[in-house]
Amino acid sequence: MIEISEDDVKEVDDVARDILQFPKEGTSRYQWDCKERDSRYRALFGAPLLVITATWQLIKNIDNSIEIKHLFWALVFLKVYDTEDTHLRLVGWPKGGKKEFREKSWRVVEILAQQKNRVVRLEKRRENAPERDGFSTVSYIVSDCADFHINEPRPFEPKWKSVKFNGPGLKYLIAIAIYSNNICFTAGPYPATESESTITKQTLLRHIPRREPIEVDKGPGGW
Repeated sequence: MIEISEDDVKEVDDVARDILQFPKEGTSRYQWDCKERDSRYRALFGAPLLVITATWQLIKNIDNSIEIKHLFWALVFLKVYDTEDTHLRLVGWPKGGKKEFREKSWRVVEILAQQKNRVVRLEKRRENAPERDGFSTVSYIVSDCADFHINEPRPFEPKWKSVKFNGPGLKYLIAIAIYSNNICFTAGPYPATESESTITKQTLLRHIPRREPIEVDKGPGGW
């Protein structure tokens, strides 16, 4: 459990406002403190303010060279699928240019990846769930696969082609708790053409009781 205070939230929020160059005071019709502020966070950084603040509390003592702004750089790098110039523009043109942006972003990405086992835990699927006696037909988790863009590997191999965006990609399985929204399980990467049913059987279903149901779409057919 990560505890955050109002001061922690304000510290992160102030850095975001500086990065996005919103005026501290002024008459701009695009005011920072408004009901759309959290949707700006989601659109640009891929997560709401509270989640970003909790993420900073999780990683801030791991590498003293990393600052809050570098977390935002990494989130833009991960969220916005575009050129480096677009990334630099979104984070206020860092003085160190592309080299600094790339180095700091990748360092934060590495640190975040190292925290997976601290955050993604299958036992969290029962958090906030109602008590049950014996077997129940109600699920604790919902599972689905997602495809992500990659550069075309060489030599060409059709197994990378994703039907979701008609290009090369990787497939990941993600399971989320129904009662708490905790990310409880991940598996991957796999080539985009890998069967969702096969991935689910070989990974997630091996880690939960045999009779425990999960919510899925029509992808994992043929169970």
